[in-house]
Amino acid sequence: MNLSPTLLLYRTGFAPTNGTSVQLERLLRGNGDKIIHVMWDSREGGNESVEWVVDTTVDSARRTKLRGRIGRGYELFRSIAATSLWRMRWIYPTRLTDAIKSIPLRPIQAYISCYGEREAGHAYTLWEKLGRPPFAFHIFDIFDAPLSREKTPNFLKLTQIASHVICLNRLIELEVIRVGATETSILPLCSDLMCAPRKYPGPGLKILISGTLYRDDKKKNSALHLLIDAWSELERAHPRLELHYCGRSSWAIPEELKRRTHDHGLLSWEAYLKLMHSCHVAFVPVAHQARTRLQFSIPSRIPDYLASGLPVIASTVPNTAAHDFFETAPRECTRGVASANELVSAFQQLSGACGRWEAASLAALEYSVQRFAIKPARNRLIELLNRAGTGTKGSQ
Repeated sequence: MNLSPTLLLYRTGFAPTNGTSVQLERLLRGNGDKIIHVMWDSREGGNESVEWVVDTTVDSARRTKLRGRIGRGYELFRSIAATSLWRMRWIYPTRLTDAIKSIPLRPIQAYISCYGEREAGHAYTLWEKLGRPPFAFHIFDIFDAPLSREKTPNFLKLTQIASHVICLNRLIELEVIRVGATETSILPLCSDLMCAPRKYPGPGLKILISGTLYRDDKKKNSALHLLIDAWSELERAHPRLELHYCGRSSWAIPEELKRRTHDHGLLSWEAYLKLMHSCHVAFVPVAHQARTRLQFSIPSRIPDYLASGLPVIASTVPNTAAHDFFETAPRECTRGVASANELVSAFQQLSGACGRWEAASLAALEYSVQRFAIKPARNRLIELLNRAGTGTKGSQ
């Protein structure tokens, strides 16, 4: 299935340090020559991570670069401006349209992704100045909820005028339907891993935590404190207990766990995969609470855990997207827990003797193929984007 020329309006480049970028890069891989990436913050991903880019970089004096593919190689072919395309919150429309015209690609549709009102404000402004093309709105998260005309006017407008709103999960879909989305569908997380069945990593218990370690208003991560509460009993059951962390948030690991943690820092993809294959169980180090800015979130690392054959345990509470995820996922390879006793029991059941762990690992692999396969997700996305460009409606 071929993607029609498309404008992608998203905050940053395809950075390996945030889940949305990772998911977008996977979904759009192989279609880079059909996409003009219009970004407004190059600090994290940068314009080097995509082929055609107009880097508007809000309130910056950085040069806007256009990159393209010529034959098999990449080369920088033109500099557009010596200053940002923005002046405070106002965009220079002529500079923006000139930048787009300088790319030998004529987009017929837009693809917008943002997660809160601040980002929606940039996306909506750019969309207007680009001529208000028909677009699909992909929501991986909502950081400002509930949505309302008073508090989230730009996010609300994007939701209501989109040809199609693509939602990561059921809670997001219910929220956008509530505020007037006309056509919606759910596109779950995806993984491009394809791992063979694994052998038991060996005796002991190696627990993996990774990614951003969010803390609540009281500067506490309740999921990690649940692990602290369970640690003594886990250590009695598993004398060779190890905790491994990779990511940029080791500063947020509680003092009670720091001396027990092997801190790997930010790893390359190959090193990360090797670490996953050496561990017994992944523990999701976030407890997204209801009625908070994280209630719609599902950590994007979970599909990769499962696709690598790694059983997953998470601390969850009702009325959150994470809780819904673990309520519907197979208990043979995942568990949502709410207490230290439940956590200890889950570790015992998913990381016990060789045969028990290998059964859990195989269940994780089978579920990942069924739920997180990249090819059907990519085809569905391209279908929805092309439909937006032609102005046609379809079955939800």
